[in-house]
Amino acid sequence: MRRGCCAAPATAILCAAVALTGVTPSARAQLPGESVYSSKMSMRQEFLAHAYEEVRATLDLWQQSLRVQRVKDLVSILADEVIFTPVEGWTARGKADAADSLTRYVPRLSAYGLTPIDFDASGGLAYVFGATHYQIGVPGNGDRRTVTAEVVIVLVQRGPTWKLRSYVERRDPTSGPP
Repeated sequence: MRRGCCAAPATAILCAAVALTGVTPSARAQLPGESVYSSKMSMRQEFLAHAYEEVRATLDLWQQSLRVQRVKDLVSILADEVIFTPVEGWTARGKADAADSLTRYVPRLSAYGLTPIDFDASGGLAYVFGATHYQIGVPGNGDRRTVTAEVVIVLVQRGPTWKLRSYVERRDPTSGPP
């Protein structure tokens, strides 16, 4: 008799398990919460996605300002303690020095492009590794050369905006002589 009593609950559990597997998707939809198998964005991923949007806006402004040669807009993107080192081989330290250098340097540039390749951020600091290319020459002189370089950009968050803390280019060795 005990055997019959135990068999009935086991059969009921087996029937319930079969009913809740792929046979009745509407019953599965009644289970509370998200599936542990669905992809979720971690807090870190959410932070990086949000930070990248903000940093990308700053980099777009940087790129656009270089293309139209608006030094004033470029300087507004710089942090006070900026380090600016283009492939030309000189380094400007501090916002005032970088502003002076950009005033002389930017008129020599054209067709500036920046492609971010790698990005990371933590707190109020962001890192961008990318590739840049542009034409450089003497204003009014048709003698121009193409520069292709790797670039490392570090940005710091100042209030709601991101500022360039450092911008360092390294010439692509496969692009020919400097």
